[in-house]
Amino acid sequence: MEDEQIVTLYWNRDETAIQETQTKYDRYLTKIACNILADMEDSRESVNDTYLAAWNSIPPHEPRSYLFAFLARITRHLSLDRCRSRDREKRGGGRVDALTEELLQCLPGGERPEEALDLQALGERISAFLQAQPEEKRNLFLRRYWYCDTISDIARRYGLSESKVKSSLSRSRQALAEADLVLAVCDGTQPLTEEDHDLLREALAQADTILLAAGMKADRETAESFYNTAARVFETGDCIKAGRVVDAVTGGYYRALDI
Repeated sequence: MEDEQIVTLYWNRDETAIQETQTKYDRYLTKIACNILADMEDSRESVNDTYLAAWNSIPPHEPRSYLFAFLARITRHLSLDRCRSRDREKRGGGRVDALTEELLQCLPGGERPEEALDLQALGERISAFLQAQPEEKRNLFLRRYWYCDTISDIARRYGLSESKVKSSLSRSRQALAEADLVLAVCDGTQPLTEEDHDLLREALAQADTILLAAGMKADRETAESFYNTAARVFETGDCIKAGRVVDAVTGGYYRALDI
């Protein structure tokens, strides 16, 4: 049955919605839970709780075009909660601790990142980082740290060697650890010197996002020289064409939302 039809059953409060959901997605949801919990009994409980949560959430939610993603998110959160509630000795067979340790190395705060970075900021940082990554690297990262897949499973899914998967994940973790915001401020009323260009290119060599802005004087040549130096390049203010202050302020606001 198509996802849209299943969601319609939920909205009609037809209990066959749960049966259809189980028929279509049970195997995949169980895999997500098992990757986290490493225990079939606990995994089954998490998946069953997922169906109940879906029944209670649809409506008001209406995930007609993303039902699996909606369910997978619920399963993952329930499984993580169940994992945290178990004794450390009992959950030692799971991969959550090991994967968490891998990510901790990318974050400020050492072994207690919650003391240095709130969870919302952490999520936003990782999300922004992934958006700037090539599709293959992004997929490998998500399979490992969102779905908690094993290296061998990831390699098999994408037709890669395990060593290549490990190498890609290692480079992604290193890039995440080094990801930062670089703010370069120049005098917009004066042309950039060769020294200015050299300093900017050194600072932005590892940037995944660049925001070009200028005041009072447009410099199209300088702006265009940065277009191929990062995955995402935005412009605002007078960097291309002189305009009104209100337009520059509005443009800056929306570019900040984009970033």
